[in-house]
Amino acid sequence: MAGTKFYFAKFNISGTLPLGAEYDLSQSEDERKRTALEQYLNHNDAVVHTESGGWYFGRVEEHNGLIYGKFGKTFSDEPTLYDQEIGDFVELDEETPDADYSMFIIDFETRVIAFSSTYRVRNNNFVENFQKGFKNVISDAVNLKLELLHNEEQLENVLEEYPVFKIEAELRPTNPGPDPAFEDLDESMQEMLVEKLGISAERFEGEGINVHEDFIEQVTSMSMSEYGESWRVEYGDDDVLKVVSSESEPATTRTDEEIENLGALHNYSNQLISTAKSYLDQW
Repeated sequence: MAGTKFYFAKFNISGTLPLGAEYDLSQSEDERKRTALEQYLNHNDAVVHTESGGWYFGRVEEHNGLIYGKFGKTFSDEPTLYDQEIGDFVELDEETPDADYSMFIIDFETRVIAFSSTYRVRNNNFVENFQKGFKNVISDAVNLKLELLHNEEQLENVLEEYPVFKIEAELRPTNPGPDPAFEDLDESMQEMLVEKLGISAERFEGEGINVHEDFIEQVTSMSMSEYGESWRVEYGDDDVLKVVSSESEPATTRTDEEIENLGALHNYSNQLISTAKSYLDQW
């Protein structure tokens, strides 16, 4: 499926904020935290240095109260895709593997951030270096903590309340005997002499998969039993693609189109921030 994958996190700034000339002492604590964040996001040099390059912020802009930007890593001693004069990641005429970056949206009021996942900038290294860079740029005495949001929706509720577009499950035969809810499926697995059975079903058109069809019902019932090794379901919630799974994986969504620049990201800002808030409400 095409599109750009996004993760979501809540963030918090704590500790002792610096009292440099750039901070107005008449500001409230909340205003000073935003000033510190903006100073960090607009830092033109590497915020984290690595043996092979560094982590930089690219173009950062504000629109309708939201902050948009790029955060990424160079993979050589001399960054070839990061132009320090303009403070942004730039595309060269020829493809190069020397840099990769994520695009993000920050809603400071609700303390949420949505950021894209790329080949080299994934959720864990984004979070780790975003936090580390804040200390490096602002102060050792202050912390910026990002906590990835998770989807806490129950599978039973998803199957009843939302259109389901993809189901993946790994099942194992019962011992000594099956539940009537998935007896036929278990019997087939026993006859196959398999130790495990992987199943994948998808339909992204219309209303998606008919989850009340007998075979699919047996798959989902068995997935939720002790014989379900793992399962993962993609479903729609107000036209937003969400994922719920047996693993404690961070919440994600995928846009219906590939997002290639901040201008295009603006078009998805309401959808992404609303999705982040829906996960935040589950906490």
